Amino acid sequence: MQVDTHCHAPQYVFTGSGMGLPLMQWLETYTFPVEAEFKDEKYARDVYEKSVKRHLSYGSTTCSYFATIHLKAALILADIVQEQGQRAFIGKVSMDRNSPDILIEETETGCKEVEEFVRGVLQVRKPLSIVNL
Repeated sequence: MQVDTHCHAPQYVFTGSGMGLPLMQWLETYTFPVEAEFKDEKYARDVYEKSVKRHLSYGSTTCSYFATIHLKAALILADIVQEQGQRAFIGKVSMDRNSPDILIEETETGCKEVEEFVRGVLQVRKPLSIVNL
């Protein structure tokens, strides 16, 4: 049994890629383009199912997951964690700067969506630990 205290669930797609790149180049090459795809709920479900399954297979019974700015995708991650029986802290990410336009949200929108995320998790899911990242 182990606890993973810092897991970017969307980054499962490119695990181990671009190890020699400086951080900003790595974010621009891998992270930002992939995270933009999480607006597609089917894509989010596919990746998150694989990510959670992989963590469980390595013995991580508890994870602290970063999702993306996409509200529905973050809720999908919460569903998958519950379905697969893992304990988790899940954060719907909020970004209002330092990212490409496709991943920027207005601060007010981000705050409203985090509140909606919390309500959504509390209303229809077993209690999970919820944080805003």
